[in-house]
Amino acid sequence: MNTLLENVSDFSERYLKPDDLPGIVTLQDIVADRLSHAGTPRFIVKRSGEYFAAHLQDPHAMFGVTRPDGELLAQMIFRVSNALPREELGVPELPGLQEGGRFSVAQGMVVHPDWQGNGLMKLLLREWFSWCGRNGIMHLAARTEHSHASSKGGFLKHGFADLGTITDQRDNARVCVLHKILEDGGQ
Repeated sequence: MNTLLENVSDFSERYLKPDDLPGIVTLQDIVADRLSHAGTPRFIVKRSGEYFAAHLQDPHAMFGVTRPDGELLAQMIFRVSNALPREELGVPELPGLQEGGRFSVAQGMVVHPDWQGNGLMKLLLREWFSWCGRNGIMHLAARTEHSHASSKGGFLKHGFADLGTITDQRDNARVCVLHKILEDGGQ
């Protein structure tokens, strides 16, 4: 296991592009396969390259952290939603969200298993907050499987409120829904 990223200058934090699609899918598959082999509950649903490609275009974005050799170590989709919270997240409302308001949903956040515990989730969240602030989006939402305590804990540590656990009608998963209102343009 590596230690906390002491020399961050050796790593690149950047917005991902269509050329990154093979690495995006590979990282997702590595994480999903490692969880499966460990007998861990699934935590992630494997997505296609087309799914990720759609999130590399406005109004969405995808951010990643890479090693000097280009290997992707962590990634996250910053998705913009105009849907009702009930439709998008399975909860009746996001506290304080005006009718017709848009919000951003964290999706596809994964960290390579060999690099978990090194502050990469913090880097991804920090950039998500900044990106939302620059884009005038003050409501952020995340969904994580109920059994994935470390993911839920990471969101709670960064100021998210737990709106409760629902059963996702699409796949019957027990999912925690989390919400944060940004203050001061992205903090």
